Amino acid sequence: MIAYDIVRSRIYKKEKENEPKYLSRDLSEVLFGENIVCLGFANHFSALLTYLGYINRVVKISSKDSAHARVITSVTDPKYNIDAVYYFDPTFDSKTDNFYIYNYAHFARTRKYFEKIELNYFRDNNFPFYCSNFLEKLDEVFTGKTYDDYFSNKEKYMKYIHSLNYMFDMQNEFENFTLININKRLEDKSWREKIKNISEKFDKKIPGKTLFEIFKNVRKIEYYIDPNNYPYDSFELYLTILHSNWELEQRKGEPIFEDLPEICMPIFPIIDDNLEKEIAQVTLTKTLRMILEKQSKTKK
Repeated sequence: MIAYDIVRSRIYKKEKENEPKYLSRDLSEVLFGENIVCLGFANHFSALLTYLGYINRVVKISSKDSAHARVITSVTDPKYNIDAVYYFDPTFDSKTDNFYIYNYAHFARTRKYFEKIELNYFRDNNFPFYCSNFLEKLDEVFTGKTYDDYFSNKEKYMKYIHSLNYMFDMQNEFENFTLININKRLEDKSWREKIKNISEKFDKKIPGKTLFEIFKNVRKIEYYIDPNNYPYDSFELYLTILHSNWELEQRKGEPIFEDLPEICMPIFPIIDDNLEKEIAQVTLTKTLRMILEKQSKTKK
């Protein structure tokens, strides 16, 4: 999430009409220039993920009249019980106004989430097909088919092969599915289990409470480093949940945060009854650090 915050803190800005397009897209130009568009955001985020050791790809999607880019990455984190593949779109969460800091609506989302909010507007040619019951769909499409069927309508069947290879590649499993071996593998129990396990990793939604825990831990670090740009208090946390569309259970009874505006109280979700104490401890720690740093500078 820190890497995501670094990238999305930029303001979307296209190059001038008489300037080459790579100024807002190529990684080196984006890092040292002021122009950046969706492909630039995606390249920057992808480079940071690669440096951190995450398997990832820049996803270039298109429609009849437009194109876009985001990033897909495999995430394994035992601390938060995460082992799946997610999409990240720093462009849509980037800095447009001061409220961008509360918006993680396009952070660690499933393919189905993006297809739903975009009404299947974009197409990914490298990963052309996905559904929740992927293995069952393969059975439906390939069972009883012959090589003659495949090669008489190759495009129809290859979209499933391409998608299978893509999903396995994203898990660092290079198994090379083809129209020649697909039937044999679908008849094998161990292969079926492997396909099922891999495909299910593309449809594991991260619970809202988990996303909030990740955010909370990251925001503490950012607050310690830069409290002016990354505030850490009750209302800021509330706004982040609200703008990020994180789904949490509704709190019954008294609200957690006593200092929230009254209008927020009825809809504030259940998180943690000790959160107010935690916020107070974090802000106190930062205040003490600032005092000690000031005293240290004074002595010098």
